[in-house]
Amino acid sequence: MASETAAGALARYLEQRVQATPVLELLPADAPSAVCLRYRCDDGERANAHLALALRECGFATAAETRINGQTAIRWAIEDCASTADADALVNAAIVLGAIAANGKPVPAAITANLSPLGLPAYIGFAGLWRLLLSGLEIFRLGPLLEAHLERNPDDAAAMMDMATLLILTLIPENRGPAFALQARALEMQQLYRLPAARKGAGLRVLAIASPGDMTAITHLDCLLEDSDVELLMLYARPQRPLPSPLPDHDLVFVSAGESVPNRPLLKQIESFTNASTKPVLNAPDRILRLSRDSVSALLKPVPGIVMPMTMAVGRHSLEQVGRAERPLAAILEDGVFPIIARPLDSQGGKDLAKLDGPAAIADYLRTAADGEFFVSRFVDYSAPDGLFRKYRVVLIAGRPYACHMAISTHWMIHYVNADMDASAAKRDEEARFMADFDTRFALRHQHSLAGIDALMGLDYYGIDCAETADERLLVFEVDTAMLVHAMDPPDLYPYKRAQMRKLFGAFRSMLLTAVESAGQGK
Repeated sequence: MASETAAGALARYLEQRVQATPVLELLPADAPSAVCLRYRCDDGERANAHLALALRECGFATAAETRINGQTAIRWAIEDCASTADADALVNAAIVLGAIAANGKPVPAAITANLSPLGLPAYIGFAGLWRLLLSGLEIFRLGPLLEAHLERNPDDAAAMMDMATLLILTLIPENRGPAFALQARALEMQQLYRLPAARKGAGLRVLAIASPGDMTAITHLDCLLEDSDVELLMLYARPQRPLPSPLPDHDLVFVSAGESVPNRPLLKQIESFTNASTKPVLNAPDRILRLSRDSVSALLKPVPGIVMPMTMAVGRHSLEQVGRAERPLAAILEDGVFPIIARPLDSQGGKDLAKLDGPAAIADYLRTAADGEFFVSRFVDYSAPDGLFRKYRVVLIAGRPYACHMAISTHWMIHYVNADMDASAAKRDEEARFMADFDTRFALRHQHSLAGIDALMGLDYYGIDCAETADERLLVFEVDTAMLVHAMDPPDLYPYKRAQMRKLFGAFRSMLLTAVESAGQGK
């Protein structure tokens, strides 16, 4: 316990910190050994009650809910404060947790379980950062917190990785370069990052072997295991670098690195580790390596009930020749007739994806696309009689399909974020029906096609982006392990998603547990 003089000095320091923080309000305390504060927001009563509980759950034991001038506030006993670092930690935690509590809801256990002595989660991770931002903590508040922490602790690799992820989450192209540079620096210092389980339970520990890159580079297990009883150990493999040894104890290995041109040599490198692992391995790297668009289209060609136009990787020079009408389209694309779809080889999220109606369109496209190699395929018009395009994301877990989302748009190039689902109750109602009837309609209608895909893929977990043709065949756009699957959509707009995603996440956890139990029984 600090002496009376030291306690008074710490109280004044904490009061100054609170007064210098715009989102916090300093209130009169009932004793010299206490500091009282309040988070400023519209629903302050409920928010501060949730904040008091969250502060206690993450280690600030004497943070108590109190009433001052008729308002709910936080009272903190200075005897629980050993140094100015503790006071800084309380202020940081109040800013982070208060922004979440300002939505009038309890702070998720996944956040409070991982708070460090500095008042910030020791490693927040992709899902945690996304959840913080959706909870109301603006990037312009969280970013400076992480930056200030890194200034004081320049060797904190976890905070550096979080800062890199935060820059990626801004979706600002200019931030990608600095983000990848920070990520590389962090991985020079540390390859392993721990996300503790948010809840008590099975005590399962999953070693996820990930790869550097942006948000489409890996399977985001932290989204699939959010608020679960599974501990996640994120191990980032690096090209031509051995994995750290010894590795922490774990129950199974999940290969999180997705298929991409940069990841292909890395997946080969990971394969040597997984082949030697004494633990069960899910999503074997040799299977992930088969997921390039051209490979998948060739694999699925003989499967009945499936439409996936032949996809070919084509060099820029060959495409230019077709654009100048010096070479027929059929010379580079077996089933090639215009219109065609073109995209750079490692394009994701629709970046530089275009429908080209003829040679002149190819020439125009190449004037703006600077890449050297492209995937091209025949365009399939999958519009329904009402003129709308419907695109589905289906996830297969241990061979069983689950609905993830449905996007509806007037444009053929659909991504959930650009389909304007938030603004259309009619679209959301249709998605709700799709999810409610998925097992008895969509999955049943395509059961043989989905089973055929699964038999060829040989993966434990992966996603399929698909649609339906006019004759009700399954039109496959992509098969990938790194598709974003999450429960981040606002529940007030998407109340039907909560039960569906719980079902999906429960199946994923069960798959992990079954793999461990089967290995334990020698199966």
